[in-house]
Amino acid sequence: MGVSRLAADSDEHLRTYLAPAQVQPSVATAAGAPGTPPILELHGTLRHAHCLSCGTPTGRDAFQDRLSTLNPAWAKYASEIQDGREERLNPDGDVELPPGMDYEAFTVPACDACGGPMKPRVVFFGESLEPHVRAAADAFVAGSAQLLVVGSSLATFSAFRLLKQMKEHGGQVGLLNVGESRGDPIVDWRVGHEDGAGAILPEVARRLLQEAVEQNRLSSRKRRTIETMLTSGKVKPLPAGRRAAS
Repeated sequence: MGVSRLAADSDEHLRTYLAPAQVQPSVATAAGAPGTPPILELHGTLRHAHCLSCGTPTGRDAFQDRLSTLNPAWAKYASEIQDGREERLNPDGDVELPPGMDYEAFTVPACDACGGPMKPRVVFFGESLEPHVRAAADAFVAGSAQLLVVGSSLATFSAFRLLKQMKEHGGQVGLLNVGESRGDPIVDWRVGHEDGAGAILPEVARRLLQEAVEQNRLSSRKRRTIETMLTSGKVKPLPAGRRAAS
């Protein structure tokens, strides 16, 4: 679940979030990568890995390259799967590995800074939020008048408590979700749709985009970026010079 306070003119923040600069192992920060925009990943993000001992982060792409170098057989196997190779499933639902491949032989890169163990920067089941993340989420809610929950059952209290906090200080809460949610009894309004947020949010974005264009509140570059996201299905800004699909 992400908590966002992105302003209407913060396309540079969005660009940074969607295509983050490579984080060097020598840059250690408890909050994550330098240049992180005001989007808080409440339960973490797979865009980075970090050391469990010293907290040093590294970009996921660089970490993936190290994994491939240390485990060439696995890298080849992953490539074959991406090329359409069909896999056989075991009764427990796991993929049946080819002969000669063993989980015990898989090598996980150690931290370049201290040699400690690395993991994706996500909160796994049973783990708690980092204190600075919890504090940032509290500050986001305290500084806002409305909260929109999209695509979440709010089953985890770390997310549900933000909804409760918003209601306690008089704010409004909206909810967009396919099925039932823990927050249903206390939200101000709720939208349910069998196709989920993916069927609703693009149309909302189109209407907001049209309104912004009519009121001359959007630069042509920002408009092209948003149009490209809507028409391509990729939530990612195109490289400079590429135009939106017509």
